[in-house]
Amino acid sequence: MVQQREPEVVVVVSGRSSPRYGRGWAVVLALGVAIVVFGLLLLTNVWGSVRLAAILAGLPLLVAGVVQATSAFQRRSAGRVVAGVIVLLLGLMLIVWPELSAKGVAVLFGCALLVWGAITTIVAVVERAAGWLVLAAPGALLALLGLVLIAWPGITITFLVMLIGLNVIASGIWLIAKALRLRRV
Repeated sequence: MVQQREPEVVVVVSGRSSPRYGRGWAVVLALGVAIVVFGLLLLTNVWGSVRLAAILAGLPLLVAGVVQATSAFQRRSAGRVVAGVIVLLLGLMLIVWPELSAKGVAVLFGCALLVWGAITTIVAVVERAAGWLVLAAPGALLALLGLVLIAWPGITITFLVMLIGLNVIASGIWLIAKALRLRRV
C-alpha cells in the first residue's frame, strides 16, 4: 500500500508573489480596474445606464411573451395567450420607451412607499402603544420618500444610479487593494 503525501504549500515572504497565489493577484487587479471603469461609466452616463438596464430587462420579457403566447395559442388557452401578450407588450414598452418605463417603475414604487408609510404612521398614532413613535417616525419617512419618488422620478432614478455607480467604484477599489495585498504575500 502506497501512502500519499499531502501537497506542500510554500510561501516566500521576500519574493514578488507566492506559489500559493501565483499570478492570481493580477487577475484580481484587472477585475478591480475593470469594475472601477464600469462605475465611472455609470456615473458619467446615468440615463444611458438606465436606458440600457430597461432594454436589457425588456429583451427577456419580449422573448418570454412570444414563447408564452405561441405555446398557449397552440394549446388553445385564452388566459395564457393574454398573459403572454401582456408580457410581450411590457417587454416592448421597456425596449421602445426605456426612460418612461424607468420613471413609471419609480412612480409605482413611490406609490407603494407612500401607502405603506401612511398606513404604518396612522396605525402607530391611533394605537399609541408603547414605543409608538418608533413606528410612526419611520412610517412618515417612508411616506415622504414615496412622495419624492412620485413627484420627481427622474431625479430619484439619477440619484439611485449615482449611488450604484459609487458603490461599484468602491468595490473595484477594494479589489485593487486586495490584489496588491495578494501580490505582497
